Amino acid sequence: MSVEPTTAVRRLYDEVFNAGELAVADELVSPTFVGHGGPGGDRTGPDFLKQSAAVLRGAISDLHFDLHDVFAGGDRVVARWTSTGRHTGEGLGQPPSGEPIRSDGIVIFRVDDTGLAEQWSAVQFGR
Repeated sequence: MSVEPTTAVRRLYDEVFNAGELAVADELVSPTFVGHGGPGGDRTGPDFLKQSAAVLRGAISDLHFDLHDVFAGGDRVVARWTSTGRHTGEGLGQPPSGEPIRSDGIVIFRVDDTGLAEQWSAVQFGR
């Protein structure tokens, strides 16, 4: 991986999720990436993260992830974040409410020489 692992995670949230620069995921995420768990089971490849960002950005206006902690040990990077915005679009499994929305998460990434290779997430949704 040409980018330092904690920098890669910061860029994923800042550039892909916050700014909507979806192509950046191709630079940071391994072609064999696996996102474990969540609705529908495991998801693979950089397209999974690009689709996730696109859905969230379409459903939540002013979507913003604030990274509170990002640290690494061995081949793992952990990020703790809060996301905020307003639920104004489709894609969250319920009609848009127009209300503020917030979620808090902790995500563990495994990194290898090809990029962000695996992800495990714990997310708490709230308003």
